[in-house]
Amino acid sequence: MAALFGASEEGNLQGIKDLVKMAQNIDLLAINKHGETALHNAASGGHTEIIKYLQSKGADVNVVDKNLDGLIYWAARQGQQEVIKYLKEENVSLDTQNKSGECALHVAARYGHSAVIAYLVSEGAELNLQDTLGDTALHSAAWHGFNQIVASLSSGGADLNKQNKDGETSLHCAAARGYLDSVKTLLDSGAPINQLDKIGCTALHLACNRRHSNIAMLLIHAGCNIDTVEKESGDSPLNCAVKEGMTAVVQTMCGYGCQPNVVNKVGLSPLHIASKDGQSEIVRALLLRGANPDLYYKDGVTAEIMALAQGFTDISDILSKVKGDRGEVYVSQLVPLPQALSRIKLKVFGASGVGKTTFIESMKCGMFSGFFRRSSTRLSSQSATSMTKGRDGKLSRQYSLPIPLTYSVSNPTYTKGINVQQTSISGIGELSIWDFSGYEPYYMLYDHFMGDTNCINIVMFNLCDDVAEQVAQVIFWLGFIKGRISPQLPLGKFNKKNDV
Repeated sequence: MAALFGASEEGNLQGIKDLVKMAQNIDLLAINKHGETALHNAASGGHTEIIKYLQSKGADVNVVDKNLDGLIYWAARQGQQEVIKYLKEENVSLDTQNKSGECALHVAARYGHSAVIAYLVSEGAELNLQDTLGDTALHSAAWHGFNQIVASLSSGGADLNKQNKDGETSLHCAAARGYLDSVKTLLDSGAPINQLDKIGCTALHLACNRRHSNIAMLLIHAGCNIDTVEKESGDSPLNCAVKEGMTAVVQTMCGYGCQPNVVNKVGLSPLHIASKDGQSEIVRALLLRGANPDLYYKDGVTAEIMALAQGFTDISDILSKVKGDRGEVYVSQLVPLPQALSRIKLKVFGASGVGKTTFIESMKCGMFSGFFRRSSTRLSSQSATSMTKGRDGKLSRQYSLPIPLTYSVSNPTYTKGINVQQTSISGIGELSIWDFSGYEPYYMLYDHFMGDTNCINIVMFNLCDDVAEQVAQVIFWLGFIKGRISPQLPLGKFNKKNDV
């Protein structure tokens, strides 16, 4: 038997004939313990001539093994199209199913034999036969990512709505496994994009759970429902994407108007998850979409507390600012600009003599080397003395505090009016720097050059002053700047500006 089976598998027809001559009682129809015959081996090897010879000796081409696998199944598994053609001519059924419910289409799809699939489709094979798991040949092709076979079966009329015992369609299979081309083919063929599986997952859920960002993006743009909630976990696709840190996918979902406050069955919202995991960009996207920072997890824990517990202070700072009446205004500032700023406007305020000009010159040397740059501005000993003498021997910066107007100048090198410079700083880019003089007579002119909120305002003070005077200077200049920014209506509580 071993010699017969070996010759059949190798295609050695002459060897089989020699065996028949040498052993008159050889059984060409012999069956091994698995129910296999020499015909099975010949079909697997693609040896049509041996099948014909054995058939002439009384072999039945409809024979099956113990798993009920017929010759067509064996041929399809190895991609032997010519054998299948011959068996079809001998009226062998193309749709015979084995104990697992698989037919020739199933096994050819699983092993990627696209030519065999094309032939079976053209010969009218039943495309929607399901195995014991409920899978069709299309499920198998999608699961293994054989896009050419997916296309053949789809165009041949395979049922794109067919679900297996887990409720999965072929689109679920392709999305879960990350085969982008197969997902595109199925969508183009009309596969149902919002079909739910047994636990309520769409293909988008599965793509997000397995971090297939490109497929998730494709499904979102194709119109997949982004708010469907899974039955078991209570997660929406947004929750899944946040868990996996898929920033671009989350931003896209937010742009498409997803529900940002879906709380899953363990009590976590997308904002809770992102805050706990330190996903700052996702937190920003969720807040822009309208995520509620005051939603509680267990025991009254908010997203802010979760971020603090994990050491993500940048996120907790953001979340602390979006609470209450000012929250909406702060969130609006998180909106990214459509284009990068071509030039940053930097406005520097402070009393005369605190070192604004030196600070600007140091910045122009670079962010690092500026720390080691010595001041190029030297006050005379007389000027230095006059600067240090004031009430109770303390430095008196009368030019920054609201006292009677004076035109005396203690710093002879003070800035005249507003000094505007254009410069480029390594690591930052183009800057437009506005140095506002601390000399009091110029203050009345500053109204025309302030009020622009699209800039950075810096208030400087001298660390050599006592703390009370430092605080007084900072409070004065902050009030000075705030008073020149036009309010945005409506005003807030107690007529406070909402935008400052």
